[in-house]
Amino acid sequence: MLAALIATRPALQPSVIYGNQFVAASTTFLCSFLAKQAAALSTNPVFSYQLLFSTQGNESVVDNLDRLYYNIVGPLGSTNPLFLSLNIAAVIVVVVRLNEIIQSLPIAPGNASALADLQRRIGIALRLLRSLAIPITLNLT
Repeated sequence: MLAALIATRPALQPSVIYGNQFVAASTTFLCSFLAKQAAALSTNPVFSYQLLFSTQGNESVVDNLDRLYYNIVGPLGSTNPLFLSLNIAAVIVVVVRLNEIIQSLPIAPGNASALADLQRRIGIALRLLRSLAIPITLNLT
């Protein structure tokens, strides 16, 4: 009886769905580019390695964004709204991490204006990604 009840219950959906494949893909691509620029600006190799180089069991920010970009533009991203939404949510998590790195990035004094521009652009990209949320109301009755 419990199995029958579970089988007839609808699967839980996330409370927020993210949409707009084109905006998500182009913003993810931009964030990957900004991560590469941040790695080039950094005077601390630890930050550069974190951004560019994957280690065993730890994916770099750029590799993570590249993988998510291909998921978003791939066939499942085009046909499955839930798959697209989950990947956009994953991009937001990675971009939040990227933003934290960029906000604390050690640079040479001559690169201060480039860093300020980078911080501004990543902030805009993060707000754009978050704006793709389409709140939904769940009716589980």
